[in-house]
Amino acid sequence: MYQTIVAPVDISEKEMSEKILQMALFHLQHSHCQVHLLMVTPATASDEEVEKLSVALMAFTTEHIDKQDGKKDSLKMIIKKGAPSDQILSYATEVKADLIILGRHRTAANVLGRPALGSTTVKVSSQASADICIVKNIA
Repeated sequence: MYQTIVAPVDISEKEMSEKILQMALFHLQHSHCQVHLLMVTPATASDEEVEKLSVALMAFTTEHIDKQDGKKDSLKMIIKKGAPSDQILSYATEVKADLIILGRHRTAANVLGRPALGSTTVKVSSQASADICIVKNIA
């Protein structure tokens, strides 16, 4: 089983973030792991914007983690500034993550009009040393 899971979320993409959170909470329920919910803001975000996002992330997760009883202490929420793929890779290395749960970008499509992976997912999945779980958003 996995010990340390990094689950990057983008609360502006609520449906995908909920699926990522559900997958992370599944692992949390069925094993003794640490889950790190990571949100990455633009490097230019002000402290005020980061604070607003922190409050929004807390609200987003609170509605889902109330059912976790004693597992709440195994869930951490982190906000980083910078390029999403770089911050995800850096943070996953920092905490020695053995699983990263990523979402497939909701608007990504290849030239044939079929769903494709977004650039962040591609970069993280190709460069991470941890296992990768890609959550699909099927409409």
